[in-house]
Amino acid sequence: MQTAQNSTALQTNDAQHNPQTSISISLPRVGYFEDEEDLDEGLASGGESIDLFIEGVTLPCSVRSTSIIFLATIVPASRPIVIMASSRDRRIAKELQDIQSDRDNSGVYAAPVDGVSLKHLQGTIPGPPDTPYAGGTFMVDIEIPDNYPFKSPTMKFETKIWHPNVSSKTGAICLDTLGSAWSPVQTIKTALLSIRMLLEVPNPKDPQDAEVAMMLLCDPEKFARVAQEWAIKHAGAKKRELDLSKYKKNDAPAENGVNRYKGYHRNLVERFVNMGFDVEAVVQAFEAIGIDPNNSQDYQLEEAYISDVTARLLGED
Repeated sequence: MQTAQNSTALQTNDAQHNPQTSISISLPRVGYFEDEEDLDEGLASGGESIDLFIEGVTLPCSVRSTSIIFLATIVPASRPIVIMASSRDRRIAKELQDIQSDRDNSGVYAAPVDGVSLKHLQGTIPGPPDTPYAGGTFMVDIEIPDNYPFKSPTMKFETKIWHPNVSSKTGAICLDTLGSAWSPVQTIKTALLSIRMLLEVPNPKDPQDAEVAMMLLCDPEKFARVAQEWAIKHAGAKKRELDLSKYKKNDAPAENGVNRYKGYHRNLVERFVNMGFDVEAVVQAFEAIGIDPNNSQDYQLEEAYISDVTARLLGED
């Protein structure tokens, strides 16, 4: 096999065919082809024409320039080459396409660690605004199991972070979405968005790191300062003035825009708005799923509900 930039070379020494026969295919983007029509569209969008076909030969095809591994089945000369992938790889490829196209809105990103394998990805999560992590970029290691999406991906922080639901030593994450609350409707993107939400709304009552959780419960202002120091040191955040007012207990409902929030506390809605969704869409998702307004008081949504709301907002429910 020979791999060149922006193209893939396939070679065979099959005794029934000319030795070292080569086919080069240029793929303009991450993708896969299910049939001839898909292939024609892919070639028309920027690929080179294919003028050689070999009957009955199956070869591996590694497309490094697009970070996708395909299985290329070369069929009789009367039909074009069809490039196929397993259902798991097709799904991951589609998810990576979606993550790429929505990166400016969602902020999260993921790609194969080595540029090829879909089993091992690296995710990127920006520190949410108005948190101690703002301005930082946090790397997440992602391992995709063979039975994905029926089993959740394994994720852990590569970037050190001071957070009650993340181990300050190993990066392990305590998040139901990545365990018992996972369902096949979830995606890599919704999982990353759930982690981003966790940075906005830490849950010290279900900690991964007991020391951090105790600090948040007993001295929330100190927690915020230390979390910001770690974001500056490990995640590249710039030092800035930290608003500590939100780390003081305040259960008063928002007074402005009451009708707009339909009885939900503004902070509850704004956590999803900060992810790029409209207020009205968030409120509609809350109502559709049955989120409790809790007498207009702010409160911590259960992780399963966070995942359901996120999936609905992304049209993946």
